[in-house]
Amino acid sequence: MTSGLEQKGALYKLPESLAFEYGRLCYNQAIKDMMMLYKMADFGQVGLELADRVQGLHIYQKGKK
Repeated sequence: MTSGLEQKGALYKLPESLAFEYGRLCYNQAIKDMMMLYKMADFGQVGLELADRVQGLHIYQKGKK
């Protein structure tokens, strides 16, 4: 779930129930994001270009952290 970002060695020790819940929430958010991008694509070329820019912005923001 790191999207290919370099890791600095942080370790997290979560109870299994919290780890599963976190994973479930991340998965659900990813599905919602993808559905939004598909809906934007319904608007034709402008929607596709906007979806690409939104995706690029998310990748850029993750790289800054």
